[in-house]
Amino acid sequence: MSSTERKILFISHEASLSGAPLVLLNFVRWLRQNKPFIKCDVLLLKGGEYIEAYEQVFDELIFLENRNNHNISNKISSAFKRKLGLQSEDKFLKNISNKNYNLLYCNTVVTLDWGIQIKQILTEARLILHLHELN
Repeated sequence: MSSTERKILFISHEASLSGAPLVLLNFVRWLRQNKPFIKCDVLLLKGGEYIEAYEQVFDELIFLENRNNHNISNKISSAFKRKLGLQSEDKFLKNISNKNYNLLYCNTVVTLDWGIQIKQILTEARLILHLHELN
């Protein structure tokens, strides 16, 4: 990565038809128009209706849970694998950290825990929390 390359990891709880995911989508659209040299990836804790729109504006979509993992047997199987240590959260975090992001942008308070965990590995990255108010 060159010293001028900028990489942002946006962390969103989902890509649903709700306020914070829509605000994020519109912000990244603006960013693309005004700062096209910035690489923008998104870590999604869940999927949602805006996946196709997210695919159009983000360089890479990273899914915390499998997009197709919606039936109950897959969820139970995934839970057992996690309990047995067969799916390593540490391995997932290491793969994310290998991307050398400059900025971690947590789009809601729900995503802050993931931002903190990634920040502990990417100590040079800055961490931002975008807090959305209902009023």
